[in-house]
Amino acid sequence: SVSGKVSTDPTKAWKVGGLIGLYTASFDLTITDSNNAAEITGDYAVGGLLGQAWSAPTVERSHNTGGISARTKVGGLLGEAIDGVDVIDSYNAGPVTGTQDKIGGLIGADFGSTYVESSVNLGSVSGRSQVGGLVGYSFSTDFKVVGNFAPVTGTGSKIGGLLGHAYQ
Repeated sequence: SVSGKVSTDPTKAWKVGGLIGLYTASFDLTITDSNNAAEITGDYAVGGLLGQAWSAPTVERSHNTGGISARTKVGGLLGEAIDGVDVIDSYNAGPVTGTQDKIGGLIGADFGSTYVESSVNLGSVSGRSQVGGLVGYSFSTDFKVVGNFAPVTGTGSKIGGLLGHAYQ
């Protein structure tokens, strides 16, 4: 568990997470029964648990309740998933705020093959464009038993209750 504040210079901070800023493919990663309650701020690839992830990690039975804010690629659990991510039995309850695009209640931007099951967003989500209650921008996401139960607002285009912009 993490609580308090994870703060950096928001104009320079890339890949900021409540638990892990950057995960690369050097080992398999599973985050289980973990949570973040800290406020997280940065510039891009900012998430409540993970900032940026490569090589499809798994997030299971974990949650975020802290406020997350950045410019782009902002998510309640994960800011940016390069090669996808599996999110199972997890939730976000903190507000997620971005000033530009790719803002999501669970995942800001997904550029791989992502699977989300039995997971929900309970925190407000706001940004400019590509804003979604679960995922802001998705290259390929499969959903099973999911929900968004909070307001999603955007000042631009591609705004959705579950998914802001589905590429495929």
